[in-house]
This record gives sequence, C-alpha cells and structure tokens, in this order.
Amino acid sequence: MAREDVSRIEAAARGALTRFEKSIREFRKRAAVRDHKRVIRAKREAMRRAAAEYLALIRRSLRLGSVRLDRSADEGAEAVADWAAVEGEGRRIFGRVVLDTIQSAGLPLTSRQRATVLKARVDPIGDAAVKWAKKNTAKLVTEVTAKTKAGIATVIADSIDTGRALDATRKMISGSVGLTSRQSSAALKVYEKAFADGLSHEEALAEMGDYSARALRYREELIAQTESAAASSAGLLAAFDENDIREVEWAADLGPGCCEVCQERDGTVYSIDEAEGMLPAHPGCECAWLSVIGNR
Repeated sequence: MAREDVSRIEAAARGALTRFEKSIREFRKRAAVRDHKRVIRAKREAMRRAAAEYLALIRRSLRLGSVRLDRSADEGAEAVADWAAVEGEGRRIFGRVVLDTIQSAGLPLTSRQRATVLKARVDPIGDAAVKWAKKNTAKLVTEVTAKTKAGIATVIADSIDTGRALDATRKMISGSVGLTSRQSSAALKVYEKAFADGLSHEEALAEMGDYSARALRYREELIAQTESAAASSAGLLAAFDENDIREVEWAADLGPGCCEVCQERDGTVYSIDEAEGMLPAHPGCECAWLSVIGNR
C-alpha cells in the first residue's frame, strides 16, 4: 500500500474518531441538561410551597402595633417581627426541600452501593452535600428575609415622606408584606394611581392588595425556580466530588431562549471548587454541569 494511501486512511480514521467523540459529547451534554431540567421541574412546586409557607409565616409574625413613623424606615422594619425566630423556622421549612433536591440530582448508585448505603443508613451523596444544604438554606432564608424587610422599609419610608397616617401605613404593610423593595414600590404606585383616579382609601388599598397578591405569587415562583436549580446543581457537583471527578464543563441548552452569557460559557471547563455557586447564572437559567471524564 502506498504511503499516500496510508496517510489518507489515517486522516480519515482521525476524522471519524473526532466526529464520534463530538457526537458522544453532544449526547452526554443533552442528557445532562435534560436530567437537570427534570429535577428542577420535579422539585419546583415543593420549593414554591416552601417559599409560600415561609412568606405566610412572616405575615403571621408581624407585630403591626410596633410600627412607628418617628424612626428610620430600616429601624421600623426591624421592629415589626422577631426576625431571628422567623429565620430559624424558615431554615426548617426550606431545609428538607433543599436536601431532597440535592439528593434527586446526585449520581445514581450501583446495586451494591445502594445496598451499602441502606445498610449503613448514610446519605448517598455524602457529608459535603448535607453541609451545602445547611449553609445554603441559611443563606436563602437570610436573603428572602432581607428583601422582605427592605420591602417593608420601602412602605414605611413612603409613609414618612408623604405624611401618611400610622393606621394606613400598618394596613399597607399588612397587605404587601412578602414583597421586595421594588415590588413594594410598584404596589404603592398602584395605590396612588387608584386613589388619584377617585377611588376611596379602602378601594385603593384593595387594588394594591390585588397587585401584591400577584407579585407575591411571582416572587414565590422565582424563588422556586432559582433555588431548585441551585440545589440540583449542588447535588450534581457533590456527586461528582464523591466520585473523585475534579473538573466539570458548563453545558448550556442552546435553544432560542439561551442568553448570551450562557452561550459564551458553554463548553468552558471549571474545577469543582470554581463551579460551586455558579449555576444558575440568572433567574430561569437551566444550564447544567457535565463531568469531564479522565480528570480524576
């Protein structure tokens, strides 16, 4: 066989191998994104219920009689509830859902591994995932609480600026608690417009309440989407780490709705430590992690 023929055959073989490796990578990437989405969708409703339960707890915990307008808005927001007790209960409410989501995203076990796990009664994805769940549940509760307090402070500040009566302020807080500062500002604008259009104070409050209910549902959905994605990503990273996989690749779902940031990061390799906390990259992000085989 001529040397040129050998070279041509070798080049063709290398090309075929490259195409095969690319197709395998694309298959693994699609599977990773699909499985990640499956976990998010399976756990999103449980996460939304947890968010709704926690925000309802905040509403029940309000001490509206302590609302005053002779102090700063932030001080007023701090005084309307026993926030330390509220956050403690919030960690319990979110904790189980976060851990369940992490476990759902973990790598599947072999029959032998599963038998060992059941016999030993240990967490199949290891202590690292449990620690992540505790740390990030506390972080989640703190962030939700802080944004809720900021929303209350926004209402108080508006009342101070406009000279609104204390009783009306308390009603506004009661009707809008659970919203972020931006949402509370929008709710106040709904009230102001309704009042300017000739509605009575009570009717304007009702309009504000209707808007607040819709905004609260949106906030619950946003928390659920973001936190179920974060917990799913953490579970996968924990499972990789338990199996001595040290690097992961960003796997974006390159559909019409994929943002520029996720498109640019698609295929980028990170260490396990670098990857922690990177996903989701934004609300609604469904990018996943793909293990880099051979980097152990």
